[in-house]
Amino acid sequence: MGYILDASVIVKWFIPEEESNKALKLKELLLRGETTLYSPRYAIVEIANALTLHPVVKLSQNDIVDAILASEKMLTLTDLSQEEWKTAIKLAKEIPTPVYDSAYLSLSLNMNFIFITADSKLYARLPGNLKPHVSLLRDLPLEEG
Repeated sequence: MGYILDASVIVKWFIPEEESNKALKLKELLLRGETTLYSPRYAIVEIANALTLHPVVKLSQNDIVDAILASEKMLTLTDLSQEEWKTAIKLAKEIPTPVYDSAYLSLSLNMNFIFITADSKLYARLPGNLKPHVSLLRDLPLEEG
């Protein structure tokens, strides 16, 4: 089984934050070959931005680059198709949410994988018919450890 992860989850692999244990459990499942983790290719820029501008933890330039390169190796990065972009734009207008958020959801709908986010504000904006396709990281039934 696979999951779509957004940058809010992946950043927790490199910076200890609330719910980092669950994010690290997903990474562990990936490294054991028990799942595949997908993100749109542009998520790498979001990760780099979040690590660079983190309000509390200040990583070195080398640590940020290492995290970016590690993310590129671990994630299955995908380019959105024309139809996925159309869906992302439609969703962005309907929810409303930025296209960079709705694109994760578009991928999850197309690939029939759960989209995992730590962004509770995004989740709260989702209409009821889309919530079954999305899971908050904190609600995942993963053993923390």
